Amino acid sequence: MLLAGKHTLLLDGLCRLLDEEDDIRVVATLDPSDQAPPVSPESVDVVVLSGEFDHLAEAAATSLRCPDCRARTVFADTSDASHRALEALGLGIAAYLPRRATPLELKSAVRAIATHSDRVIISIPRDGLRRIDNQRNNIQIPQLEIEILSMVAAALTNGQIANRLSVSEAVVKRHLRNVFRRLGAVSRLDAVNKAHEARILPAQRSEPAPLRHAPKRPSRRTHGPLVLTER
Repeated sequence: MLLAGKHTLLLDGLCRLLDEEDDIRVVATLDPSDQAPPVSPESVDVVVLSGEFDHLAEAAATSLRCPDCRARTVFADTSDASHRALEALGLGIAAYLPRRATPLELKSAVRAIATHSDRVIISIPRDGLRRIDNQRNNIQIPQLEIEILSMVAAALTNGQIANRLSVSEAVVKRHLRNVFRRLGAVSRLDAVNKAHEARILPAQRSEPAPLRHAPKRPSRRTHGPLVLTER
């Protein structure tokens, strides 16, 4: 396996982390700006590329500089761009890991793509998944307006929302008009429903129905044997 990236300290940490495993061997580290890889590309089956997403295209193209190399690439993103994971796959990346990925996720991704040549892996938080869906639906809503819409979903009035955000009601109304326009909604309820459908807001959770206890039946008294007495 080859490690590539511009941050020496980060690469050293990744190298020590992966070298702990018996079935993973790091053969070299590489700066993407180097003119040639320090090892033969044929000896590498996985490249772990670490860096910011904006530099991914250049780094992915120059990490090995060998058109015949069959190594697959894990991209460990150091920026907060998990919503662009599909774009990373389009650049030929086999596995995308976000900035907050755990060591276990990294090791699992390396093993998975080394073993299964037809598999791609995306590990992103739920928020990143919603942002991907929004991009695919061409719905772009600023974070402040999403926050306002979530308060609308919680049945807050414009006045209550304004108090929470320390703004005027006129500002809240203006943002809601923008939300209605972007979603094509005609009412507050319609906007909330469409936001749930587009995954702009988290999916609605259905509250469990309260348990209904069967009414208690009056206890039947058990009578003893009837005794007749003479007067």
